[in-house]
Amino acid sequence: MLSEAFKKGARRFGIDVERLFKPKPDGEDASVPATPAEDAIVKETMASSLAKILTSGIGVVGEFYFPVELTGGSCPRVVGEEEEIVWNAAAEACDSERIHVVWQAIDNRIWYLAVRSAEMASHPNSWCPFGSLLPGMKDAQPAPICYTYYSDEAATMMTVTADGLQIHRGMSSVVRAKAERTARELNDAPIVELVPDRIVKLTPAPWYSLSLFEDRARRILAAVSVFIALGIAGVAFVVWLLATMVIIANHQTLAGAEE
Repeated sequence: MLSEAFKKGARRFGIDVERLFKPKPDGEDASVPATPAEDAIVKETMASSLAKILTSGIGVVGEFYFPVELTGGSCPRVVGEEEEIVWNAAAEACDSERIHVVWQAIDNRIWYLAVRSAEMASHPNSWCPFGSLLPGMKDAQPAPICYTYYSDEAATMMTVTADGLQIHRGMSSVVRAKAERTARELNDAPIVELVPDRIVKLTPAPWYSLSLFEDRARRILAAVSVFIALGIAGVAFVVWLLATMVIIANHQTLAGAEE
């Protein structure tokens, strides 16, 4: 009961924080508290990995970094099961059950970015600017849209449509040509190039470490350990009880013989 109450409280706190980060329409007073009905609507329409991080404690956010094996996508949403849905999709895409993700659920879809946790070991506390631009995030622009980032080594592009998200990485010339072609196919969708001056204005969305298989294994192992310990304690009690009965029987036999 206490665990369930804590989960509900943590989820509500995450919703309140997301409401804080969500931009307000012009003229709306952000200081006016939401009604219970509005809280229910927000709870049903929005959730994200940011809320998970904020309710578990957030560390220092370092420099931005675009992972080499970055992947992303969009999935249908089931309210309350967003994390498991993201893990299943991202783990399959990354071919690893230990992943780092950034996800945002809004309305009936979940948008996510993911990368293997092994790749992030050499870039701890980094964040990916694409994660701050997922639909529903504070700095995101309306879809369809193409976001690009060019570096000396390679270029990365994230294409967001009304119901999909794709990540492409390659040589700068190849990615630039693909961005232009994709924009034309999406009825002249805007292309936003992420340069350092633009990136520093984004609100960082930290990676969220997710390993449901390991978590489940640890829970199962803990449960098995408890049952084994209880079993050993039960056997020890039975042995002690039998030994006590034998000792009492011997004392009674010796007492009868002396009489």
